[in-house]
Amino acid sequence: MFNISQTNIKMGSHTSNVTFNQPSSGMMQRSHPKSFFVKFSGGSKMEDWIFNYQGESAALKKKTKYSSDRNPDYENICEVEVLQVLVFGTIEYMVELVRKEDLVDEGN
Repeated sequence: MFNISQTNIKMGSHTSNVTFNQPSSGMMQRSHPKSFFVKFSGGSKMEDWIFNYQGESAALKKKTKYSSDRNPDYENICEVEVLQVLVFGTIEYMVELVRKEDLVDEGN
């Protein structure tokens, strides 16, 4: 997904070799027949659900009937796996997701 280039930077008598990860010039393609794409902003609830750092599985959620603006309450719709992430702009994400049950081998 990234093209890597190396550059030499010379400052006085010191030369440093620096590696830059440049954005890909390719495109993001679906990698699973049952996957789907979701776009969301950094700092959003969706970011917390998809990139969960508390050890929970990534999940899509919806508000419950008990939810309100002052007291939001969410329930899981389904657990998902992240297949690809594209970061662009000022921390916007385009993420390819697939439901965990769709990853189970259909032959078993």
